Amino acid sequence: MKGQTSPDRQKIEVVLTNHERTKHHLHRYARSLGYLDWATQPDPFRTYEGAPKIPLSRNLRGWGKPYDALHLPWGEGEPLSLETLGVFFRLALGLSAWKAFGEHRWALRCNPSSGNLHPTEGYALLPTIPGIEGGVYHYVSRDHLLEARCTIPPERRDRWNDLFTPGGFGVGLSSIHWREAWKYGERAYRYCQLDVGHAIGSIGYAAAVLGWRIHLLDTPGDDDIEALLGLEREEDFRRCGEVEREAPDLLLLVTTGRERSPFEARLDEAIDIVRHGRWQGAANALSPDHFFWEQIEVVAQAARKPRTPSLPPPVGEKLPPPQGTSRCNAVELILQRRSAVAMDGRRTIPRERFHAILDRLLPRPRIFPWAALPWQPRIHPVFFVHRVEGLPAGLYLLERDPSVGVPLRRAIRGSVRWE
Repeated sequence: MKGQTSPDRQKIEVVLTNHERTKHHLHRYARSLGYLDWATQPDPFRTYEGAPKIPLSRNLRGWGKPYDALHLPWGEGEPLSLETLGVFFRLALGLSAWKAFGEHRWALRCNPSSGNLHPTEGYALLPTIPGIEGGVYHYVSRDHLLEARCTIPPERRDRWNDLFTPGGFGVGLSSIHWREAWKYGERAYRYCQLDVGHAIGSIGYAAAVLGWRIHLLDTPGDDDIEALLGLEREEDFRRCGEVEREAPDLLLLVTTGRERSPFEARLDEAIDIVRHGRWQGAANALSPDHFFWEQIEVVAQAARKPRTPSLPPPVGEKLPPPQGTSRCNAVELILQRRSAVAMDGRRTIPRERFHAILDRLLPRPRIFPWAALPWQPRIHPVFFVHRVEGLPAGLYLLERDPSVGVPLRRAIRGSVRWE
């Protein structure tokens, strides 16, 4: 925290205190209701009543490519169109299946979510393409369609389109904390952040199927994201109330070719254009009643991001592309994604396959998913190894950045053998 102002230090302390406060412990759970109030279960689908609807194609035939090909350096991608947008959103944030038990029916999605509660909402900032006006759109996974939240007036359309030249569009993500708080109480903010990370990954895989790249924009602040996505528009959220409001998370730039557009450098211009656009739609209410968890709002306010200068691109070790281990069709794998909930306690995996998994976690700045991030990875995974052939069972840590070796070793408690 050296060199930071006192208010910055105070906000960091609030976040760290929240992290400790919302941990589960051996002698207690983090604060929650302790039961599920089914009468207030949130609607898993946000919609904007009155916003024009643009259906997207559900057809995925002909778009399959080998899964391993998603982790190779990119060339030119598919052109942006209504068809490719349909493929993208279906694989990124779309539904993968419906399940039923008795009279109850629920959806699964391509992007994982804590408790299948899906607090993450997705938006598209689109240039004008055949069949769709340039503007800001909200994606509804249930119906696989886009809702036109803001359309750009003709006199500003050329400037808007130029923000995405030579090829690409923006994706915005927000979180409805209430969807997680309904089940998890004060821990909800942690799960919302986790789910945003899941969404970045699923968006990146969907983009890679089309030969596109994603870039997490580190310059925009939360105020910028609220302005671009219309989250600051009080009149559009009166029906749902404060507890169901959407918190800004991030902006991604999706690049369909080899060059990035100037969108991030012209952020103020983009905000000015949408503020002069035609906004439509009112957010639906998700629950008839709520339990308000003040701690979630406290940490969310402390963690709000201001606009910041862009970080220099990460310089990682120059590693070759990961070795292929799967000939499976990428689209089929994405649609089959499920949570692992039942292990048989008997089967093993070869040591070579385990090493291939570890290799996929090493950062390669020019290859997905690492090309999406503007910083070096700061998380070093720990594995509980049970049945890997030729490897003793135990606790293993993968050091993904050699430069953090000394402080990481100091931070690890207990007896550890470093190899």
